[in-house]
Amino acid sequence: MKGGIEGERPRQLTAVSNLLAEKRLFTPYTPKGEDPTWYPLEVMHELQGRLDSKAQQAGQDTARAEKLDSWKNGIQKLQMAYEIIAFPYFDNITRGHAEIELVWDALKGDHNAPIELNDEERSILGRLTLARGLPFDLEKRAYRYSELYTLCAAEHIVYLCEKSVGK
Repeated sequence: MKGGIEGERPRQLTAVSNLLAEKRLFTPYTPKGEDPTWYPLEVMHELQGRLDSKAQQAGQDTARAEKLDSWKNGIQKLQMAYEIIAFPYFDNITRGHAEIELVWDALKGDHNAPIELNDEERSILGRLTLARGLPFDLEKRAYRYSELYTLCAAEHIVYLCEKSVGK
């Protein structure tokens, strides 16, 4: 079935993969002065904004607007999963900003739902993380921002312990 439900999902993901490939996110390329771990997040955020704008411009062409919105949502899922994987590898300044935004949003409930990826989405995420030298669990299907809260809480405890013994 080429044009029905079964055919639409793979085409949407292929389009998402192509958009990310056009931005060289499946390579180690990073502009000078950019954090190589953070850079893909900037690009994916920019792509979502452009797709959102194009969907709004599509106006009455609902089929086109829905297609663009679908691509945007696919990129958003990948961005969220990538954030969770990449978080421990951000430099200290980037990590500080990300921690405030991501972890505390998760605590408030803004990002409580798991980000569940299908096989094709996991494949795209695997290519993205591999290009950035990040670990990727081939078996993992769901990512949660609450994982970051646990990591940050543990690191904060270590920091307090080190501070109390004068390190």
